[in-house]
Amino acid sequence: MRCWVIFSGVSELWFLRFLRPGFRHCFIIFNDGRRWLSIDPMAHYTEVISHDLPATYNVIQWIEQQNCCALEVTLETPPKKIQPPMFFTCVEMVKRMIGLRGFGVITPWQLYKALKRRQ
Repeated sequence: MRCWVIFSGVSELWFLRFLRPGFRHCFIIFNDGRRWLSIDPMAHYTEVISHDLPATYNVIQWIEQQNCCALEVTLETPPKKIQPPMFFTCVEMVKRMIGLRGFGVITPWQLYKALKRRQ
């Protein structure tokens, strides 16, 4: 299964304008070879969509044309240790979905930099 973390500068929440432009929100897209699945944690709910697109359709290229940054990541299984309690944010959900442990990673920009270091 392939996985991408998508970073976006678009947010409807006024207080996120203080975050780095282009890195105000993040979500995940998966491709299992048959279909595309997106998981988008927002402030009021988490949107999970199985997209009715051919697996061969280049969703990542389309996303990048929307001025978003797509970063392919490797899914990891973290050690079986309890994570410290954190606020439920888009960053925290993405970290837990991909198996990234990083106590100091709290903004989308910090997540981007941490993922780039892992590559």
